[in-house]
Amino acid sequence: MDGRRIGFTMGLLLIFAAPMVGLSQPDTYLVQQLDNRNGLSNSAVNCVFQDSDDMLWIGTWDGLNRYDGKSFLVFNYDSYNRNDPRSIGSNVIQHITEDRNRNIWVSTMEGVSRYEKQRGIFHHYFYTRNKRSQVREQEFEVTVDTAGQLYARTATLGFARYDAQRDSFYACPLPGTDGHFQKILFDRGNRLWTLSESGEIRVFEKESNHQFEPIPVVGPDSGPYTGLFIANDKVFLATSTGRLSKVDGLNLKSSEVAQLHSGIRSMAFYDQQYYLALEGQGYRVFDLDFRQEAGDGNMRPLENVKITAWTPGSEQLLWVATDGNGLIRVAPKTIPFGHLSPSAVGATKPIRAICQVDGALWIGTKGGGIASTLAFDPTGNTPAHWQYYTTNDGLSNNAVYAIEAGGNNLIYVGTDGKGLALYDRQAKQFVNWVDLEGHEDCPEFGSVYAIAEDSDGSVWVGTSGYGLLHLRFTRMASHRLAVQFVRQYTYSNDEKGLANDIIYAVCHGSDDYLWIACRYGGLSLLNKKSGKISTFKAFTHEGSLSNNDVLALYKDSKKRFWIGTSYGLNWIAEAAITQPQPVFNHLNTSNGLPNNTIHAITEDDSGYIWVSTNKGLARVNPTDSGVAHYQEADGLQSNEFSDGAVWKDAQGYLYFGGIYGLNYFLPQHIRENVRRPNLQLSGLHFAGKPFIGGEDLVLRAGQSDPGHYAVSRTDNFFEVELKAISFLHAEKCEYAWKLEGHDKTWQYGGTNGKITYSNIPPGRYALSVKWSNGEGLWTAQQEAFQLHVKPYVWLTWPALLGYALLLATGASIFYSNRRNKLEIKHRLRLEQKLREKDEALHEEQLNFFTNIAHELQTPLTLIMGSAERFQHYDRQDTAPALKQNLLAMLYQQASRLTYLVQQLLEFRKAEAGYLQNHYAILDVSSLITQLTDLFLPLSEQQDITYERQIPDGIILPTDKDKLEKVLFNLLSNAFKHSGRREHVIIAVQWDATAALLRITVSNSGCELEQHELEGLFDQFRTGRKEDPATFTTGIGLAFTRRLVQLLEGNIRATVDQGWISFCVELPPPKDHHDAEGGMQYGGTPSFIYRNMTSATAHDTLTPTDEQNKGALVETLSGTIKKTILVVEDEPGIRYLLRDILGEHYVVYEAVNGLEAVGLIRKQVPDLIISDVMMPGMDGLTLCEKIKNTPSTCHIPVVILSAKGSVEQRTEGYEVGADAYIAKPFHSNHLKVRIKNLFEQQERLHQLFAQGGTDPVPLTGNREQQQFLNALVKVIETQLDNPELNAATLEHALALSKMQLYRKLKTLSNMTPSEFIRHIRLKHAARLLTTTPLTVAEIFYRTGFNNQSYFFREFKRQYHCAPNEYRAQHYVRV
Repeated sequence: MDGRRIGFTMGLLLIFAAPMVGLSQPDTYLVQQLDNRNGLSNSAVNCVFQDSDDMLWIGTWDGLNRYDGKSFLVFNYDSYNRNDPRSIGSNVIQHITEDRNRNIWVSTMEGVSRYEKQRGIFHHYFYTRNKRSQVREQEFEVTVDTAGQLYARTATLGFARYDAQRDSFYACPLPGTDGHFQKILFDRGNRLWTLSESGEIRVFEKESNHQFEPIPVVGPDSGPYTGLFIANDKVFLATSTGRLSKVDGLNLKSSEVAQLHSGIRSMAFYDQQYYLALEGQGYRVFDLDFRQEAGDGNMRPLENVKITAWTPGSEQLLWVATDGNGLIRVAPKTIPFGHLSPSAVGATKPIRAICQVDGALWIGTKGGGIASTLAFDPTGNTPAHWQYYTTNDGLSNNAVYAIEAGGNNLIYVGTDGKGLALYDRQAKQFVNWVDLEGHEDCPEFGSVYAIAEDSDGSVWVGTSGYGLLHLRFTRMASHRLAVQFVRQYTYSNDEKGLANDIIYAVCHGSDDYLWIACRYGGLSLLNKKSGKISTFKAFTHEGSLSNNDVLALYKDSKKRFWIGTSYGLNWIAEAAITQPQPVFNHLNTSNGLPNNTIHAITEDDSGYIWVSTNKGLARVNPTDSGVAHYQEADGLQSNEFSDGAVWKDAQGYLYFGGIYGLNYFLPQHIRENVRRPNLQLSGLHFAGKPFIGGEDLVLRAGQSDPGHYAVSRTDNFFEVELKAISFLHAEKCEYAWKLEGHDKTWQYGGTNGKITYSNIPPGRYALSVKWSNGEGLWTAQQEAFQLHVKPYVWLTWPALLGYALLLATGASIFYSNRRNKLEIKHRLRLEQKLREKDEALHEEQLNFFTNIAHELQTPLTLIMGSAERFQHYDRQDTAPALKQNLLAMLYQQASRLTYLVQQLLEFRKAEAGYLQNHYAILDVSSLITQLTDLFLPLSEQQDITYERQIPDGIILPTDKDKLEKVLFNLLSNAFKHSGRREHVIIAVQWDATAALLRITVSNSGCELEQHELEGLFDQFRTGRKEDPATFTTGIGLAFTRRLVQLLEGNIRATVDQGWISFCVELPPPKDHHDAEGGMQYGGTPSFIYRNMTSATAHDTLTPTDEQNKGALVETLSGTIKKTILVVEDEPGIRYLLRDILGEHYVVYEAVNGLEAVGLIRKQVPDLIISDVMMPGMDGLTLCEKIKNTPSTCHIPVVILSAKGSVEQRTEGYEVGADAYIAKPFHSNHLKVRIKNLFEQQERLHQLFAQGGTDPVPLTGNREQQQFLNALVKVIETQLDNPELNAATLEHALALSKMQLYRKLKTLSNMTPSEFIRHIRLKHAARLLTTTPLTVAEIFYRTGFNNQSYFFREFKRQYHCAPNEYRAQHYVRV
């Protein structure tokens, strides 16, 4: 057996090696051997069967094999695990068949096994290993009738029928037989044929109930027979002597058709021929009429092989089972690739150029020069005769990269040598570059890879490293060749040159354009007329070149340019290249190409584009971009081809050069493969675990029966490999897939069908696939299987429903709680609003009571102060005029106090509804005139323009008391909120049409806006809340509105350009009989009204500027009195304080804080007395400003206010007040407090005057201490500077000369110069007591530049000389 196998293998090698030495033979078939080197379990093959899925099953003496075109899967008997469902019953396989349910039935030497493809498991029958019995060959065989019923011949039951429902075999006796057969089969008429062990042929007709009736066979002989075969749907009988008979299917008459003189082992009908395997070795071939034919040349090795079985298969294949030589595949040669190699095996050089010269085929090689075969005919069968041109024959270099036939009887040859070589067809010799006339004037170049002759006879040469050259040659009179013209184009950084200097291809375009393929640089386009170069690069825009490494160019018949790169094929219409951003079409391995490296491009006569790659040839259909590719298994010299090695002859044959020769072929002779193979889903694994039956999932092209799989959330990943079941093109088939529901686009794997998905979210998916037949024909989209990734248990529908219920319950609870919370929140917010309203009301009430307290305490203060001063003057029996003024003030303030109390009482009555109207007929004009007259003195004292517009003759019934109070409140409000030199206007009008008395009171100087008037008439409202210093009682306007409402009138306020107007409209009473006392002409103001508005003494209302002039005159007269500034908005209190303090102090006055600040800048007082509640700037703000200003922080401040609570006093002290006195006050208390503050300053002066070494004593006042410390720090930093003076201190502290002088004089009773000298002497004394420095050193260090002056000043301050001071200090220590 081993010798036969070796001989057969050597025979196959000789067959495939024969074409290498010359022209290939036109053999019809290709033969391939498959044995254990390819994965077959054993080379002794008993049977071969191809199932309905096109899968090939091979039975051997060592197991069952399944072959899918790429690999073998072996099923063996596992003696250690007999119960393994994946184990076959026996390793000796004798027969294989398939039932209608796609189950594979395997007859072994020991029994029958059924392989269930859907589940990937075996079921076994008739195996009796535990019983002692004789085992013989050919005891079991399974066959299937035309209806799909399964029968078997067995050693125990004889002929048996299979019951699929019971999964068992039952004996089915055949009449006239003993049940022991060599062979059983059904013909196409569903007749059962049996061959008994004795050689007898019996035929049975199948009846109902699985009964069989015998049928006689008519023939010239009756056996004995050794063979029973079916071929071409006909029954054949064979004897041991080699006689072959054919049975007529109609009358069952047999007739001899051949005599082989040898037993026949197997028979098959293939390619319109009958193939018969002989019992020993060899085979015979007969045509349809049984005339013997010579075997195909490639099948000659089978003559020395023992053939056990023939099986015709799909793809026009014939499978040959051999005893010892494995499995032989016989395929028709459908692709007529011719192979031509110019040298013997083992010495082949890569083919780089092809051209026809004078009828001879020139082939340029890399390292072998040029090989030429004369009169080469690709259609013939004549062996090639080679002639070689190398450096020995005048060629400049043996590496030939380009050959181009040109005009003027020249052949251009590009080599790896210098310049360009020429072949002179006239002289029949090579002319090297150095032999050309004028070559020395040309730029140096070499390594010519591309040549293209132009229409004008010039030639374009592409080089490796030297750019592009344009050359023109001429033949001189002496017949010597010369270089007539040369121009070189190279790479440049300014983008005006080539993309690179390495050029692999050039191609002529239209309109004098030349296309240039630049390796690693892109595609350049040269305008041959202008010399302008444009470059197109990859990755510059959407639709640019696929790669800058351009290897090949071609212009097809449709004026499309094809650009081959190292990353795919590009093409573009020539007209589209002029666009700003031309869009190239791309083709690569992801959409059909076998390989991305394109070496050469050409076009056949049918318009198809052919390209050579590193994985064979590819044919591109420009219409639909379909790709068919061909590889070494199809007859190519190898899968690898060479750059630029392509040529097309006049007959349409294409030539492609590769590393082992060249292939030539006529594309029209290639038979199209329109068969779409089935697809196997191999190695299906879920979560890394193999799926049972995962090796047997097969999709049929055009038919889809997808499986349904469900996996848990933790098993949400799978892998599977797609394998096209093709025994010719399996390596070329391409695959694409898409997981519907997961992928958005198709995934293209090329020839790799490995699919892996991981971490798939829960959901339902469908794996759709499509695949090609290896020659560009794709199947339609088909569904491979459906996948359901189950969610986690807690994400299933019941769980989600439970969650929804819980969520709904939670939402309901949340809603209820939220609603309750919102209700509580709304209630709390309402309560908060009410509380805020109550708090605001409470605050307004507090402000009201504070203001009313101020309003009440002001007259009380004036009453008590006037009474106290009156008693003072009365005891002294002096100043009768002053006593009269004091009595008048006392009387006026008592009336004012009485009015305020009455107004409060009547306001409460009005609010409670107990206030009644008392109408009387009055001369309203006269009454209003008299009421307004009383404000004339006030307008003069306050310098206010007071204008009255009161017509005469207005007589009507009204309530005199209420009208009087309305006018008083409005006029008082107008005068109170008008500053000096403002205007107050009162206008009275009787509107007869509307029967209304209209009174309008207006004043200028209003700072309110229109929107701020809202609520102005509410009780406790006091105007702008942000200006607490501007105060009223808060009930004046509210009381006024209430009075107007009682009179059935209305009141409104308006603001316009700084004027505020209050308009009161009063109708006469509806019933005039309500008036009391009849007609009254005129009427006088009430007693209390007159008293409140009566003029006071002139001194009481003296303007502050006039009073301050007198005080300034007194100050400038050289008086020794200290100055006090009184800041108070109430003129009466200012008058009272001036009277109390004027005897001992010079008193200055200011109405409010702003006026006080301006006065302090002009004249710094020694002490300030200030009220708190004042318009403009209140007293607390004034005090804070004074204490925070360095130039005024030393001034003592006394707060004099009606606000006397502990909190209010604390607030005053916090802003820096030195004393806080509540109104009403006692004059003696005030004078004593002022005296104490001045005495405190005097004590501070004495501390400064005392001896010692401390520069500054403790003052007890934070602001004063900070000022003094800052001053001492400035002096100490420049202590040794004799030029230190007051100007330095003024600049450092940002104070004026006068401010520094006054402040320092007030605190220390020293001038700035004296204070500097004081600090120098203090430091000198410290140095005397703490250092051993000499006196001279000390006075220089302390800034004294005169020793006598230092001694004199030191003795004046410390009453001893410096040395004595030091000695006294040491004695004390």
